[in-house]
Amino acid sequence: MKMLSLLIVLTALFACDPENVNPNNPDNAAARISGSAFHIYTSPGPWSDSSTSSYHKVDFCPNGHFMRFFETSLIVKGGPRNYNGEPVTGVYAASNGLTSGTWSIAEVNGQSWLVLQFDEGFTWTYELAKIMEGGWKEGRTRFAMDWGKGVCR
Repeated sequence: MKMLSLLIVLTALFACDPENVNPNNPDNAAARISGSAFHIYTSPGPWSDSSTSSYHKVDFCPNGHFMRFFETSLIVKGGPRNYNGEPVTGVYAASNGLTSGTWSIAEVNGQSWLVLQFDEGFTWTYELAKIMEGGWKEGRTRFAMDWGKGVCR
């Protein structure tokens, strides 16, 4: 039920039109991103006996820092099957946590990118034009900006 509620929220976010901001102007984009939240949701695969789903929320602070909340779940079904053909055993796991880092906008070969540098040493990058559109989908993963809804701690 929790994942269904999250999917409804993300669907609503995709319907929102962000303000008309030129993604080629990094100053305008940084001002728009600052104080906003970024949602990333990966849904489980429909045709597998095992599935993983994850949700990440990144809150962008005006000082160039961010906080990321994440939660993941893993379900693996297997073993003998009952009279209906359903697996009788399964493994279920879930985890969540917080991480942080710094965010910036960088230009590489004439294209602007949103760069998240995590304190743990890894980096995530996203095309700035896609971020400024407000939302998109790649495979089983949905991305959505929630303008002005970031929570800085």
